[in-house]
Amino acid sequence: MATPTGTQTGTQVPAGGNNFPPFDTTTFGNQLLWLALVFGALYFMIAKIVTPRIGGILENRAAKIAADLKAAEEAKAKADEAVATLEKSLSDAKAQSASLAAQTRAQEAAKSEALRKAKEEELAAKIAAAEATIAAGKGQAVAAVKNIALEAAQDIVLHLTGKMPSTGDLQAALIKARG
Repeated sequence: MATPTGTQTGTQVPAGGNNFPPFDTTTFGNQLLWLALVFGALYFMIAKIVTPRIGGILENRAAKIAADLKAAEEAKAKADEAVATLEKSLSDAKAQSASLAAQTRAQEAAKSEALRKAKEEELAAKIAAAEATIAAGKGQAVAAVKNIALEAAQDIVLHLTGKMPSTGDLQAALIKARG
């Protein structure tokens, strides 16, 4: 029989019977060395490159947020000031308009009262003139009625007696009939 040589295909099984390299105790030293080198390189990259960039980004973002908050507070203060000014202007305008309305109302009431008094005086003058005209007309009407009554009495007496009575006798008779 022949002894096996290194020309055989396949993998050789180590003495411990384990063929999984991470568990191979003969390669622990090399594995620990590479682990330390890779871990150190990654730690160096993260510590010197990635972390400062992330920190810078966070600082920039915090500064931008703080600036935006400050600008918002300033804008809010300006808006509050503008609202206060507007409210003061509105209250002043309302007070002024109320004062102006009251003044206008008083002026219009005074004008209306003066116009009413003028119209009342004009109407009173027209009424007095009408009453005077009526009184004069009444006096004329009464005088005319007396004359008509005298003439009618004369005609009646003339017709009944055939004689024309005197005006003085008829007036005396009318006064006696009234009294």
